[in-house]
Amino acid sequence: MLMRKDCYQNVISVYSDMDALQYGRIVYGSIGMCADAIHLPFRKQCFDTVVSGETLEHIKDQKVFLDNIKHALKREGVLILSTPNKMYTLS
Repeated sequence: MLMRKDCYQNVISVYSDMDALQYGRIVYGSIGMCADAIHLPFRKQCFDTVVSGETLEHIKDQKVFLDNIKHALKREGVLILSTPNKMYTLS
């Protein structure tokens, strides 16, 4: 969905696994960057939108992660974040 040309001009995938980034490059043509979610390498207010899907629950210091996203988002930027819902997720 994010790679649709009418949605966004540029999409950067950040992941800690090089194989997943390579898959994204091959299948979706996305720009990939290998990085740690706690140490995001982006300058202040550089993104209009940040999408984090099923990531937050895997991070020990969630506040630092969210602070880094806030740092990278423009003032009127949008965060789209999803996490599993234990009421509907099978264990």
